[in-house]
Amino acid sequence: MALPSRYSSTVPLKKSRKEREPLSFEETLSSVDEVPDFHDPFSDLSLFLFKHLKNSLPNLGFPKKWTLKLQENLIKSITPEFSKKFPFYRLGVSALKKAFEKLLYFCDIVKDHKEAFSQDGKLNLSFLIRENLKTFRFFTTPSYLQPYHFAQQLALKIGECMAVIDGNRPKIEALTKTVWAIQRHLLKELVPKATSSPYDGYDFIDQLIVKIILETTAKEPLIGSSELEQAVKENLKSLNELPAFSSLDQMNSCISALLAEKLYPTSRFHSLFSSLQKEAVLNFLNRHLAASRDASPSKDHSEIIRRILALYSLAANLPKDLTKCQLKEALKAIYPFQKEKRPSLNQSVYAFLSAELLLMRNDEHGQEIDEILKIVFTAYQEAALLPALSEKEREFLEIALWKQIGASERVMDRISYSIGQRIEEEIVNLLLDNPLLSFSSLVYRSLASFKKIKALSLEEMGPEIEQKIRIWTLQSDMLCRWIHLDQETPLLRLIHQSWEELSQKKSPFSHEALILQVFRNYLKNYPDMELYIPHLKRRILLLYKFCFYSSFGSKEESSLDRFIKWHEIFLKECEPHLSQKELGAKLREIAAKRVPLVPSSLIAS
Repeated sequence: MALPSRYSSTVPLKKSRKEREPLSFEETLSSVDEVPDFHDPFSDLSLFLFKHLKNSLPNLGFPKKWTLKLQENLIKSITPEFSKKFPFYRLGVSALKKAFEKLLYFCDIVKDHKEAFSQDGKLNLSFLIRENLKTFRFFTTPSYLQPYHFAQQLALKIGECMAVIDGNRPKIEALTKTVWAIQRHLLKELVPKATSSPYDGYDFIDQLIVKIILETTAKEPLIGSSELEQAVKENLKSLNELPAFSSLDQMNSCISALLAEKLYPTSRFHSLFSSLQKEAVLNFLNRHLAASRDASPSKDHSEIIRRILALYSLAANLPKDLTKCQLKEALKAIYPFQKEKRPSLNQSVYAFLSAELLLMRNDEHGQEIDEILKIVFTAYQEAALLPALSEKEREFLEIALWKQIGASERVMDRISYSIGQRIEEEIVNLLLDNPLLSFSSLVYRSLASFKKIKALSLEEMGPEIEQKIRIWTLQSDMLCRWIHLDQETPLLRLIHQSWEELSQKKSPFSHEALILQVFRNYLKNYPDMELYIPHLKRRILLLYKFCFYSSFGSKEESSLDRFIKWHEIFLKECEPHLSQKELGAKLREIAAKRVPLVPSSLIAS
């Protein structure tokens, strides 16, 4: 049901100066079918006429021809309101007849298509787009035009049909974006990066929506378009709670504690030290952590950890052979007040003693020097067991500290379950993509992402965001052709390597075969990631699908061709005994559910 262009929405040519002179009151009243507004199907004047004609015709028996009686009835019913709304125009017979013929013309086009109207009696936009895209494969874009010009023309044509039949002004730009979102996936021999359009906006909201779509379809590979749209909306709404964090410090604590919980079981902390050293390290960390919390309950966790790590470096590098007497003399030189002369010991000894006295500042008053010495000497004996660590190895202490903070202060209990799940998903994906990244870098990247989300105002799902969601979800997996992901992650490199290896065997292979090969090779290289097997499988599927659309096809294939091929491989894998006819029917069924604006006639196996 392609819409012809018999009725053009082109604005009339500019009139001569004489014609542009102000009209008299009588002339104005008699010139309604000469004013530009009458020739613009989206003007208030045109929309008024179309809407009132559509409402009046049922009462007049749905006439198919213009008659004198129809003319009189329409003039009588429409003129009173017309005169109030357009006091400087007079409703002429010629204008009314033209509007009637135009309405009749468009109604005749859609009358035999039950799907053309939705339940509320208005035109079904999805049906109009789908039906008119059928002609796209026969359309050749002139060399002087960009491919998106077809979307602009089709949007104007569909918009005019909606204006005439529904009497409402369509949002042409939004309509063009919707048409282009599907049309671009029908283009063959196309390099997406070289085919930009004014409708390819990709801001942070778009990135977030696409990210949610990819993660959702990795969990539910055959999810329908409407269900996917709803899932994205719910996911975005759940992120409204992020701005409720009292501070970025709290968000940092949640991310760090959760990441530490994930990393601690496989941390080298357990194998790096002897049992005696490990006990000494944990005692040192826990003692200083407890003392810091007691001294400054409101202090930022990150600041506490930085201080403890600095104290560890100091303690681990103390001379190991100090006697109790030497410590007593050094202690007497600085407690209860500084003395001019003090024993010639390494400066680190006095720094260590000062730090220990600071920890005891609430309890030291009234205590004898020997009592304080006893506490300090015990701390020194513990410090003597502490191994000196490299910068990289200090990370294990940071992980242990954050894990302890998360457990003792129940950091994750302060946020909702949905936000906790979102943070965990983000952290695990970052871990899988960057298994060798440092703890601090992983925290930084996670925090950067959530800081952007926190800055957004998603509380009210406005029309602009809803439109973005709808446009992206209508594209389903095909959007993979038009996005960019970092190709240098270990997982993506393994996917490319496995594809090349399996392709060289010259025999068809299933999606599952490639995913399984990547899965095994990845765990062989990064055995610590075994803890995240369910996440890993979904991540491989997500990234493999991205490569399948963006890298593994030929330039002659459209995104739709890749969509069909993906699901054809999937169906043959699940139901190997399907006939070609049954396979085609299944493909059309999947396409109707997942990419509802793609014409079914374009789906064939």
